[in-house]
Amino acid sequence: NGRGLDARSIHLAPVIRNNIIRNNRTGVIAANSCAVQLIQNLIINNGRGVTLSAFVLPSTNNLPRTNAPLLLNNTIVSALSSSRDGLSINDFEDTGPTVLNNIVVGIPALSVIATNQAVLDQVQSNDFFSLFGARLFLFGLRLSNNITSDPSFVCIDGDYHLRPFSPCIDAGISSASNLPAVDFEGRPRIVT
Repeated sequence: NGRGLDARSIHLAPVIRNNIIRNNRTGVIAANSCAVQLIQNLIINNGRGVTLSAFVLPSTNNLPRTNAPLLLNNTIVSALSSSRDGLSINDFEDTGPTVLNNIVVGIPALSVIATNQAVLDQVQSNDFFSLFGARLFLFGLRLSNNITSDPSFVCIDGDYHLRPFSPCIDAGISSASNLPAVDFEGRPRIVT
């Protein structure tokens, strides 16, 4: 398959929630002012996980800019044999994506190109992990308030439940707006 979700040149804010997107060349691509909201999805075994780009095609540059993309509480695991990004953030200069509470595994886990530091500051409380090689390609930018630890999946090749000792448990921002009340399987997300 080509792309699981191709949201280029969609000048809306589609909400993609509680889906499994797998076995594609690219799991999700959002570009050209698309403000897709990816919330609580399992994006797995794709050649490349998620690509977010602010690049605007010449034919669409007169259209108004909408809000930037939102990635919240997703598990993104690129095909381990592909040597491709788990998450790629490209060409944002002003309003960048909000990336919160995600687990991203890829080679590298995160690649940031032609983006400024203010955009990267909106990337918080994620786990960016790579089994092989570099975890982050930041091209001189800094990433803070995230971790780069093995998320401790039950099985990296198919069971993406977290083991009880996972560093990702209780590591996210529980007050994030749009945070689902229940997890992917319908259990309460925040247990007090």
